[in-house]
Amino acid sequence: METLDEYLAKTKSAVRHLFDALDSYRSVLDNAHVPIFITSTLDEQTREQELRAWLKSHADAIQAAREAERKYFDESFALATICGALLQAADKAFECFSVHTAIPEDWSGVVNEHSACYCVGRTVRNVPLGLVVLAGRNQHMHFDDDKPRKLTATVFERLAIYHGGNTDPQLRDPAFDLRNDRLVSYAHNIVALLKWDSYDMYEVDLRRAIVPAG
Repeated sequence: METLDEYLAKTKSAVRHLFDALDSYRSVLDNAHVPIFITSTLDEQTREQELRAWLKSHADAIQAAREAERKYFDESFALATICGALLQAADKAFECFSVHTAIPEDWSGVVNEHSACYCVGRTVRNVPLGLVVLAGRNQHMHFDDDKPRKLTATVFERLAIYHGGNTDPQLRDPAFDLRNDRLVSYAHNIVALLKWDSYDMYEVDLRRAIVPAG
């Protein structure tokens, strides 16, 4: 394959299947709508009585929501595996077809000449899209590595800090904090952050980011 167009055409059906798989896992949460107890009384005893009655009348819905959440989290690594494959497909597009060579000043010493081709695309939490893809792919593929590479660690450091206008290193987003021992793979979080909810959104991002030669 010599062009981005050809690569996207040859991988389109496979990547579409990956998005279909994501939708099938996420659909489990459609049943995870926990009903909300609302009361207007200020009397504690009356409120407790209302709550007990509410819990009894909504027991089936509450149980269904808990079972849906449990099923979803039981499949969380399977979901991450699908997202890891998606990031791998995107990563290969940058590696093979991006001709970008300039390294942004704030990435000097982190990005080398081999990874400069990833310094393209829209900015996501102060990180170029291509670098988010690269770091997300690397972390998933090497989730058992206690010492991630400098580029991967730096990307995740910025994703963890620069959220919602935050710049305080102490207020870290646990969804991207590599010190979070509750997460093994961050691939699903990366795909969600990129807002890749469909194949079309994925393709648009790649086409806008990757400027082919010629």
